Amino acid sequence: MKLGPQTTLYDVAFEGNRSTTESNLLAVVGLQLGRPASNLGLEQARRQIVQTYRESGHAYAEVSSVFDMSPDHWHARALFIINESQQVIVDRISVVGARRTRESLIRRRVALRVREPYRSGDIRKIEERIATLGVAHPDFRTQQNSMPRFATYMLRELPLGSRNRSFRAAIGRCSDPQTHRSPSEVP
Repeated sequence: MKLGPQTTLYDVAFEGNRSTTESNLLAVVGLQLGRPASNLGLEQARRQIVQTYRESGHAYAEVSSVFDMSPDHWHARALFIINESQQVIVDRISVVGARRTRESLIRRRVALRVREPYRSGDIRKIEERIATLGVAHPDFRTQQNSMPRFATYMLRELPLGSRNRSFRAAIGRCSDPQTHRSPSEVP
């Protein structure tokens, strides 16, 4: 077996970033110029960028990455192609079907705020806080079949006869204000 040259990273570039500067993204990716190029490192950097966008409310952001190799394969440029999509803003927060748990108790545990970006870190906080209510397995679902600009965050207490006492949440537009169900939500 004959090994080829070790490729070193000589540049990092971003395309499609509008809401975040290149210097901020460079700090997020943590790739060091002059170091060996690594597919694992590239994938970890890509995931960090996606997480950064999701924390800023870009719930549908997509990032792809590729190494642009020099003709001799001694140098590589890491290129990240970003599709930010729209920033999702929380339009309202609905608590539906809370018969055994006071709505005010549930709302105090919701980390999202109306008219602020929908952040994935806030969803994790909600999961942890709802779990303190004695919920065995909270079931949070994000409906991504459409990309709404404004989102309604919904918590639904499952019926008492359910196997696990839990809450279900959805993001999306509600077509029926009485039941707070979106077209793709399964009853």
